[in-house]
Amino acid sequence: MPEACKTLSGAVEAHDLTVPRSGIPRLVAAMHHLAERHGLEVACFGHAGDGNIHVNLMSQDAGRFESILPQVNADVVGTTLELGGSISGEHGTGCVKKKYLRQALGQTELALMQAIKGAIDPENLMNPGKIF
Repeated sequence: MPEACKTLSGAVEAHDLTVPRSGIPRLVAAMHHLAERHGLEVACFGHAGDGNIHVNLMSQDAGRFESILPQVNADVVGTTLELGGSISGEHGTGCVKKKYLRQALGQTELALMQAIKGAIDPENLMNPGKIF
Protein backbone atom coordinates (compact mmCIF):
# COMPACT_ATOMS: atom_id res chain seq x y z
CA MET A 1 0.00 0.00 0.00
CA PRO A 2 2.61 2.65 0.87
CA GLU A 3 4.32 2.09 -2.48
CA ALA A 4 1.01 2.43 -4.31
CA CYS A 5 0.28 5.68 -2.46
CA LYS A 6 3.67 7.06 -3.52
CA THR A 7 3.06 6.02 -7.11
CA LEU A 8 -0.40 7.60 -7.25
CA SER A 9 0.45 10.95 -5.72
CA GLY A 10 3.14 13.59 -5.84
CA ALA A 11 3.62 13.74 -2.08
CA VAL A 12 2.80 11.40 0.82
CA GLU A 13 2.92 11.76 4.59
CA ALA A 14 2.63 8.42 6.39
CA HIS A 15 1.47 8.01 9.98
CA ASP A 16 1.64 4.82 12.06
CA LEU A 17 -1.13 5.29 14.62
CA THR A 18 -2.78 3.12 17.23
CA VAL A 19 -6.09 3.56 18.98
CA PRO A 20 -8.23 1.24 21.07
CA ARG A 21 -9.98 -1.12 18.62
CA SER A 22 -13.30 0.51 19.43
CA GLY A 23 -11.85 3.82 18.21
CA ILE A 24 -10.84 2.61 14.75
CA PRO A 25 -14.06 3.74 13.00
CA ARG A 26 -13.78 7.21 14.58
CA LEU A 27 -10.08 7.51 13.67
CA VAL A 28 -10.66 6.53 10.05
CA ALA A 29 -13.65 8.90 9.77
CA ALA A 30 -11.64 11.72 11.35
CA MET A 31 -8.74 11.16 8.94
CA HIS A 32 -11.12 11.30 5.96
CA HIS A 33 -12.63 14.52 7.33
CA LEU A 34 -9.15 15.98 7.93
CA ALA A 35 -8.07 15.09 4.39
CA GLU A 36 -11.19 16.66 2.91
CA ARG A 37 -10.73 19.81 4.99
CA HIS A 38 -7.16 20.20 3.72
CA GLY A 39 -7.88 19.16 0.12
CA LEU A 40 -5.92 15.90 0.38
CA GLU A 41 -6.46 12.26 -0.46
CA VAL A 42 -6.16 9.63 2.28
CA ALA A 43 -5.62 5.89 2.46
CA CYS A 44 -6.14 4.14 5.80
CA PHE A 45 -5.15 0.52 6.29
CA GLY A 46 -3.58 -1.54 9.00
CA HIS A 47 -4.07 -4.18 11.64
CA ALA A 48 -7.53 -3.94 13.16
CA GLY A 49 -6.76 -6.68 15.67
CA ASP A 50 -4.37 -4.43 17.58
CA GLY A 51 -5.77 -1.03 16.62
CA ASN A 52 -2.78 -0.12 14.43
CA ILE A 53 -3.85 2.05 11.51
CA HIS A 54 -1.51 3.36 8.83
CA VAL A 55 -2.74 6.72 7.55
CA ASN A 56 -1.24 7.97 4.29
CA LEU A 57 -2.16 11.54 3.40
CA MET A 58 -1.46 12.43 -0.23
CA SER A 59 -1.42 15.35 -2.61
CA GLN A 60 -0.51 15.93 -6.24
CA ASP A 61 0.73 19.42 -5.33
CA ALA A 62 3.96 18.80 -3.40
CA GLY A 63 4.64 22.50 -2.77
CA ARG A 64 1.23 23.18 -1.24
CA PHE A 65 1.43 19.90 0.67
CA GLU A 66 4.72 20.90 2.31
CA SER A 67 3.25 24.26 3.32
CA ILE A 68 0.24 22.73 5.11
CA LEU A 69 2.03 19.67 6.51
CA PRO A 70 2.82 21.15 9.95
CA GLN A 71 -0.88 21.84 10.58
CA VAL A 72 -1.97 18.54 9.07
CA ASN A 73 0.46 16.60 11.27
CA ALA A 74 -0.64 18.52 14.35
CA ASP A 75 -4.27 17.67 13.52
CA VAL A 76 -3.43 13.97 13.07
CA VAL A 77 -1.58 13.87 16.40
CA GLY A 78 -4.33 15.77 18.24
CA THR A 79 -7.09 13.55 16.89
CA THR A 80 -5.19 10.36 17.70
CA LEU A 81 -4.48 11.46 21.26
CA GLU A 82 -8.11 12.56 21.77
CA LEU A 83 -9.14 9.00 20.89
CA GLY A 84 -6.78 7.59 23.52
CA GLY A 85 -4.26 6.47 20.94
CA SER A 86 -0.56 6.56 20.29
CA ILE A 87 1.28 8.40 17.53
CA SER A 88 3.75 5.54 17.15
CA GLY A 89 2.39 2.07 16.57
CA GLU A 90 4.90 -0.40 15.26
CA HIS A 91 7.55 1.74 13.56
CA GLY A 92 8.96 3.80 16.41
CA THR A 93 9.05 7.52 17.01
CA GLY A 94 11.74 8.85 14.71
CA CYS A 95 12.74 12.41 13.95
CA VAL A 96 9.40 13.51 12.51
CA LYS A 97 7.36 12.64 15.59
CA LYS A 98 10.00 13.69 18.11
CA LYS A 99 8.43 17.13 18.55
CA TYR A 100 5.12 15.55 19.59
CA LEU A 101 6.53 13.29 22.31
CA ARG A 102 5.88 15.64 25.23
CA GLN A 103 2.27 16.12 24.09
CA ALA A 104 1.79 12.38 23.54
CA LEU A 105 3.55 11.02 26.61
CA GLY A 106 3.98 13.75 29.20
CA GLN A 107 7.10 14.76 31.11
CA THR A 108 7.12 11.81 33.52
CA GLU A 109 7.11 9.18 30.79
CA LEU A 110 9.72 11.10 28.79
CA ALA A 111 11.98 11.24 31.85
CA LEU A 112 11.53 7.49 32.32
CA MET A 113 12.41 6.84 28.67
CA GLN A 114 15.51 9.00 29.02
CA ALA A 115 16.54 7.14 32.19
CA ILE A 116 16.13 3.78 30.43
CA LYS A 117 18.17 5.04 27.47
CA GLY A 118 20.87 6.21 29.90
CA ALA A 119 20.95 2.84 31.65
CA ILE A 120 21.20 0.87 28.42
CA ASP A 121 23.54 3.28 26.64
CA PRO A 122 25.47 5.24 29.29
CA GLU A 123 27.99 6.53 26.75
CA ASN A 124 25.21 7.66 24.38
CA LEU A 125 26.65 5.73 21.44
CA MET A 126 23.35 4.52 19.98
CA ASN A 127 21.62 7.19 17.90
CA PRO A 128 23.07 10.14 19.84
CA GLY A 129 20.70 13.09 19.71
CA LYS A 130 18.05 11.18 17.76
CA ILE A 131 15.49 11.47 20.55
CA PHE A 132 17.56 12.36 23.63
